[in-house]
Amino acid sequence: MLGNLLSFLWGEAMNTAIYTLHRCPTKVVEGKTPFEAWSRNKTNISHLRVFGCEAFSYIVSKKRKKLDKRAKKCIFLGYDNQHRRYKLYSPSYKGVLLSRDVKFNELPIESTSNEDVEDLDDSFVAPN
Repeated sequence: MLGNLLSFLWGEAMNTAIYTLHRCPTKVVEGKTPFEAWSRNKTNISHLRVFGCEAFSYIVSKKRKKLDKRAKKCIFLGYDNQHRRYKLYSPSYKGVLLSRDVKFNELPIESTSNEDVEDLDDSFVAPN
């Protein structure tokens, strides 16, 4: 299932993995994460999300009409390093966008056939 990820998004997958690893404890810096050792700030992981999950980015009222949808369906790619925003890939826009106002659907995709459980454990699954 990892092969479903578009080739130009592999770099984003690597950036997200590194971002997450910097917020995990390590033996090198006892009792701290690499992020804490570097910035001397306590690590907050409440914003971490599942890579490749379904995300809905809010569309501001100035950019939509009365009966238009209020959110755009996207795929979660990672985090913006400079600001508190999420990186999202929009299949309809065919580009990467940054947004703070996002709702996530991190539930696993339900299987319609008799697939092995091992196939569903892949954390880098891009939704169809």
